[in-house]
Amino acid sequence: LSYLVTAGLEEADIQALHQKSSRPLITEHLFFNRFFGDNGCDPDASAREMKAVQEVAEQGFGERPSPHWEHRLWLRSYGSSIKLGIEALDEEFEKLRGYGSRKTVYGGMTPDQAREQVRRMLFFLYEFKSEEGNYLGQYLNSPTLLDWIAWQNTEVQLGFNEKTILERKIYHVLQEHFTGVRLPEGSTQNDRRLYVTLSRRRSEVRQSAQVVLAQVDWSTSTALKLLVAKSASGEQRQDLVLCGKDRINDVNLPLEVPFLDYVMMRHFGELGEVLEASYLERLDRFKAQVLERAIPADDDRIMLVRLKTDHTFRRQHFSVNDRRLEVTDVL
Repeated sequence: LSYLVTAGLEEADIQALHQKSSRPLITEHLFFNRFFGDNGCDPDASAREMKAVQEVAEQGFGERPSPHWEHRLWLRSYGSSIKLGIEALDEEFEKLRGYGSRKTVYGGMTPDQAREQVRRMLFFLYEFKSEEGNYLGQYLNSPTLLDWIAWQNTEVQLGFNEKTILERKIYHVLQEHFTGVRLPEGSTQNDRRLYVTLSRRRSEVRQSAQVVLAQVDWSTSTALKLLVAKSASGEQRQDLVLCGKDRINDVNLPLEVPFLDYVMMRHFGELGEVLEASYLERLDRFKAQVLERAIPADDDRIMLVRLKTDHTFRRQHFSVNDRRLEVTDVL
């Protein structure tokens, strides 16, 4: 905390700055840069030895810029419509925007470094409207963190639209994981069944047809709820849980942050997030539990699903009757 306040400067350093004919930008010494252990351009070697700064660096905050805000900040057509709202910093905020969009040049600072400082100032200092809050989650690499914070109010209930959107995204990720088939974001599925198939690893071969081991009706067999649980420190918290019903009753998938972030990122195709082994194990465990409960015991038919060009599944039953193979499309 003392480093954030003083920027590591001593009295002699401050006197030396006052004696310079051209003073540096004040932002070089402010907390939103020093929080990351640098002055906006160059790393501070002494700060990089601090454990807190090292932990912040590992989080990769700000590595996923928000496309909407990038357009607002750097396209000239937007002009100067964004005001930081802090009189002492408004001028330098506009200077950094100019450096970042290459309108002006500042010695020793690259456009990338200027843009990063602007993003930091927005995150720490700008008062976002409720509909603009996605910038904060994007900056923190956590698309669901702000939602989770709102859910901690025990009087809050999931709205119909919010629940529908979350269910669609979770269904999308589970269907991909259970079948090993990549489904484009936004693909419409009139078939609301969740299939568990006998599929090879995705990296080995793409299978156009797969044998269905089990299936459940997503609409009637699952429910998305906010349930109270205790954290590791013993405090109460509300987390999102996908609760099983009917044949998979009590087969639940807790979706706490950051696991919920992982699910949302997979929905949007950020496959780099797939490398988190513990999250994959959690999905595999849920898949095994669903399979154990939902596998048919007395059906001698085999069902195959084929992925059609419109990214929906075509279902077919295969059975042997009087030594003849019968194939039936399932509507």
